[in-house]
Amino acid sequence: MTECPADNPADQNREDEPTENTASTIAIVKLCNKVVDDYRAGLVSKIDALTGIQSILHGHTAADETDSALACLRSYLTVLDNYD
Repeated sequence: MTECPADNPADQNREDEPTENTASTIAIVKLCNKVVDDYRAGLVSKIDALTGIQSILHGHTAADETDSALACLRSYLTVLDNYD
């Protein structure tokens, strides 16, 4: 993961030929968006949503991409904050 899908939602719907990296990014986005949707629906608290997203990102981040994952987590926190 080199960039955060939450930073550029338009990229989530591209119709380019999917690569393995693109397919992985799409899977991460879907998982994170499910957590955001659960938060919006009141099914989980904000802290549960944030730690859920953190777990997803941690599970799909290489050791040398921790800065990218942290930036992405911050972006998702902003998304969650926008629903408050």
